[in-house]
Amino acid sequence: MKRFTRLFAVMMAVLMVLASLCISAAAEGEEEATTEAAKPELAQPTVMDLWDPEIFASVFTTAGCNQTASTLTEEGLRLEYTGDETVEQPDPYFSFPISTYFKKTATAAPKPEVCNYVVIKMKCEGCDGMFELFAKAAAGDSETVTYEEADLHEDGWYYLIFDMELTSLVEDRKLTTMRLDWSCGGTAVGANMTIGAIGFFNTEEEAYTFSGIEYVTMAPKTKAPKTKAPKTEAPTEPATEPATEPATEPEKSGCGAIVASGAVLVMMAAAAAVALKRH
Repeated sequence: MKRFTRLFAVMMAVLMVLASLCISAAAEGEEEATTEAAKPELAQPTVMDLWDPEIFASVFTTAGCNQTASTLTEEGLRLEYTGDETVEQPDPYFSFPISTYFKKTATAAPKPEVCNYVVIKMKCEGCDGMFELFAKAAAGDSETVTYEEADLHEDGWYYLIFDMELTSLVEDRKLTTMRLDWSCGGTAVGANMTIGAIGFFNTEEEAYTFSGIEYVTMAPKTKAPKTKAPKTEAPTEPATEPATEPATEPEKSGCGAIVASGAVLVMMAAAAAVALKRH
């Protein structure tokens, strides 16, 4: 009986230890699940403006880059031109994995059909004022925006608005990757660009609003109604026949007058001849 009691006590102790281990493992699993679910959420669902180290490390790599190095700063993603004086044709670009970025956040990626306009908030040094945004790397599947100091906002940022309606960006099943050709042939050695945000918008007005630019719509053209003037009849006077003058024969002159005179003389000569014969 004592042996049975001891055996029972040992078994209960083992069961208690196992139960404790299971509870501990379950708690750790819940903690991991909670940590996994606690992804950062974007303040605006269609604006990528979150640049934490974890997102940067998993998203921004050297793959798909040319003459470009990327670092993370307090203002955003910093792109640096790595070419030197020996580069005859600067062509820095950077591939941006949109879908991977959104997977690292608690925000769902927007649907391509509502991404007709892309706005890039950036500031730069040494760039040539030309930015080409590719929906994919294919030639022609892009939109180019030029800028100058006159476009610079008071806060020191440029807001570049790209109309992507005619590119494959809005036709794909989901957003995947964009290529940012952030400067072109006139890029200076040491040029850099900091991207503070990339936003996707359905309408041009939404893009302008995000950029802090007043959106002015053209009023539709309206035609003034046509009015017909009332018809007025001119006063009529009784019809009067024009006065007629008696016809007068024109005076004979020239050869006609000479012929007439000659005929008179002939008649007088004939009359004289008759008178002589009678006597």
